[in-house]
Amino acid sequence: MKPMLIRAKFLVVSALAIIVCVSCVRAPVKPILPTDFHAFIVDGNHHKTLRDFEAFLRANRITNVVPTEQLLQQGTDWRSHNLPKYAFPPEALWPRMADTLKLLRRFVIPEIGPIQVVSGFRTNDYNSIAGGALRSQHLEFSALDIKPLSDISKEELHTLLNRTWQTHGKGLNMGLGLYNNRRFHIDTGGHRKW
Repeated sequence: MKPMLIRAKFLVVSALAIIVCVSCVRAPVKPILPTDFHAFIVDGNHHKTLRDFEAFLRANRITNVVPTEQLLQQGTDWRSHNLPKYAFPPEALWPRMADTLKLLRRFVIPEIGPIQVVSGFRTNDYNSIAGGALRSQHLEFSALDIKPLSDISKEELHTLLNRTWQTHGKGLNMGLGLYNNRRFHIDTGGHRKW
């Protein structure tokens, strides 16, 4: 190939590369928006508390039971009450959640499959407005309201949870609440059922 032809091809390829790069730079870039939980941590300056809480979960070997943000979510109707979606419990209450997470990991999840926590710790304000019990275990960071992620029926869910409560509930101080839908309540604040 002649040197002039090679040089012309090189210049054409170089010009195309420059055009492609310029068009990439001009393309609109979608901003990465923070999640609600990220905003809660950043806006509330909760970085240290989050690090300490996650260190507590690691020390108790319960980091992978459910995502941290689900443990701190007050409920699903926070917008309608104009209250924060997330809240940190006092550090003195953290060990109570350790017992509940160990119960979930050992006895509940193997029976019903993957879960999603829809309410964990609640502040007094949130609990009151949401109609929670006056002495709710959510206030003590012992309770979780949960929904299964599998397609398990309500009847099968209730059967399996009742069996777990009857077999292990007393020894684990397990509270169990079964609702009309497929949601349920678990805590380790006292052996009882409703």
